[in-house]
Amino acid sequence: SESLSKTRQITNKKTASTVETPVLLFKADRDDLVRPKGQNDFAKYAKNCTLEKVENSKHEVYFEKDSVQKPYLQKVFDFFKKHLFS
Repeated sequence: SESLSKTRQITNKKTASTVETPVLLFKADRDDLVRPKGQNDFAKYAKNCTLEKVENSKHEVYFEKDSVQKPYLQKVFDFFKKHLFS
């Protein structure tokens, strides 16, 4: 499918290594929709990518309970503070 083809294109070393913009990428530890290989590869090759694992979360972190969402959102806000307001 086209989405899988584009995912492979984005996550390959040649393409990912050209990304210079800071990226915050989250990986749900109980994700049953997305395999972690693409996320891991992109984070490994992109120069400014931070990969954060969200404990006790399924694919859609924003639907999780507060105890999962709060640390997730704090990381988002901290990332924005660091990269947008400094």
